Amino acid sequence: MKERLLLLLFSATILLAQTSPGGSTSNLLPGQKIGVDDLVSISVFDSPEFSLNVRVDREGQIRMPMLKRRVYAQGLFPSELEVEVARALKEEELLNDPYVTVNVVEYMSR
Repeated sequence: MKERLLLLLFSATILLAQTSPGGSTSNLLPGQKIGVDDLVSISVFDSPEFSLNVRVDREGQIRMPMLKRRVYAQGLFPSELEVEVARALKEEELLNDPYVTVNVVEYMSR
């Protein structure tokens, strides 16, 4: 009986440790594609000048500081937009090997 109780407490502790601090499990939800008017947060490791929150425009694109071209975002998953932003930063020779993270702050296109 004691062994089962200890096992139950141990399992509960592991489950609690796997949830985020607020108890939210939003990181377990399936990803959604980015759409027009969505607000995305772009972070470029060790390059705060490229990190920003930006809204997707009506053409489905975003504009970033120092990039000559816009980056197409509509219809992409956040992980795909990470690749596109990193590619744009490399192509314009602004960074050699950028590490980009994209999160959707607001889904306005839903």
